[in-house]
Parts: sequence; C-alpha cells; structure tokens
Amino acid sequence: MNKRCETCLHFEPDHIEFDGERGFCLNKWSDEHGFFVEDTDSCEEFTSLSRTGGGCGMKERPIAFNTAMVKAILAGRKSHTRRTSRIPQAAFDTDYCLRRKKWAFPVTGGKTLYRQCPYGVAGDRLWVKEYWRMPAKFDEVALADIPVGASVGYLANDPSGKSFGKARPATVMPRWASRILLEVVSSRCEHLQAIDYAGAITEGVESVGSDGHFSLWRDYSGYCSRGFVSPVHSFISLWDAINGQKPEKCWAANPWVWDIEFRVLEVRS
Repeated sequence: MNKRCETCLHFEPDHIEFDGERGFCLNKWSDEHGFFVEDTDSCEEFTSLSRTGGGCGMKERPIAFNTAMVKAILAGRKSHTRRTSRIPQAAFDTDYCLRRKKWAFPVTGGKTLYRQCPYGVAGDRLWVKEYWRMPAKFDEVALADIPVGASVGYLANDPSGKSFGKARPATVMPRWASRILLEVVSSRCEHLQAIDYAGAITEGVESVGSDGHFSLWRDYSGYCSRGFVSPVHSFISLWDAINGQKPEKCWAANPWVWDIEFRVLEVRS
C-alpha cells in the first residue's frame, strides 16, 4: 500500500520522504509540524515562470532586465545573471541531486530542502522583458487591445522616446514585443558573496576607464563618480541598487541566489 503525505495528500514516492509510518513533503519548512511542506503552487518562482516552450522538453520563460543590463547584453558584456531565491538562510550547503534533478539544501535537524532553478536548466530559453514604448496613439489603450506586431521602441536604444509614447515597465511586456531571446547554458545555486572578480565581469558591470594603473568600474549607487578598482565592488553597488531595499536580499545578508549563465540566441531589429 502506498504511503501518503499527511500534509499535501500526494502519493508520489519521489516527492515524499518517510519517517517510519509518516510521510512528509520536502519543499517548505513548517514550524508547526516540524517538517517540510510543499508550497510550489503558491510560489511565485514556479507559477509565473514555468511555461512550456518548444519540443524535446525545452521550456521558455520570461526574465526581466533593467535598461543598463539590456545594454550590457547587447554589447556582449553580460553572460550571467544572479537572481534572488526563496532558499532560507538556514540552509548551510548545497549540491545537485541527480535522482530528483533538483538542488539539495541540508538544514538543521537532519532535513533536506529540494529546489529546482525557476529559470531553467541548460537548453531552456529565456525571453527578455525590458523597458519599452509604443506609439503615443496606444497610450490610453489596454494592453490586451493593442494589435500583435505593433511598432515597439526600447529605452535601451532610445532613452528619450521622442517618436513614441509613454514608457512602459518591463513587467508588462508581452511575449510578442520581446526582441531578445537567450539560451540557458547552466544554472546553479550559491551564496551571493561567492562571486569573484571574473564572475562580476560576466555580470556585465561597466568599465569607466582607468586611473593609470587599474581599470575602474561603475558605481551604480552614484556615490563614487570615479568608479571602483574592483568589478566585485561595482557588482555589489548594482545588486544593492536593485535589491538593497529588502534587508534579507541585500549584499550584507549574503542570501542564496540562482546563478544563470546564458548566451544570446536572437536579437530582433
């Protein structure tokens, strides 16, 4: 007789760990029950990003970039992106579980948390969302009523947007308006502060010249106009400019992040 998870009522043996006669999920820690409870249905990373793409198991998902990072992708400087995760800080290590095809995170109490990278695995595709504009005649038209294939302008190319209407956030960009398609080369989970000199450069931080001895890298916070000697410090300023408002996501908190390596497949003109 199959044993059942007493929390989510699933029977799948690969989904459930058993302690004697009791089954329990491995996805989200429950202080009330003292074991992991599945919560993928309410997890934004899983519900908003898991959309099936082409054949052979390949999936296609959206991913948003700010204007500076879109420019870095178009210039060929950016081939990695680190994204926040829902992995708790209680997880003290990680390794890839081949049987489950998920990342395993041991936590206190002898338990293990399993997570898939919500941005995919090697071979999956990511279509880029960025800040964009449309002709002014569409400014008061609902997005659903705008015809597919209408003219689109991108702030990364035309910041002033004189020939277009209002600026639109990346979050509302539909698939048909996206011009950049990426392919995932690899994905892994690591602590944010594990990034090194070379890793920071692949994140697309911008070189702003030299002081005569060392290359200087942009300060995205705007405090240091001269720039930083280390690209890692440049990346820190970039990260905190985007995520620093949340204490648990800032650089100092050293959260678990997804490190996605990608290559550009297509840039539509």
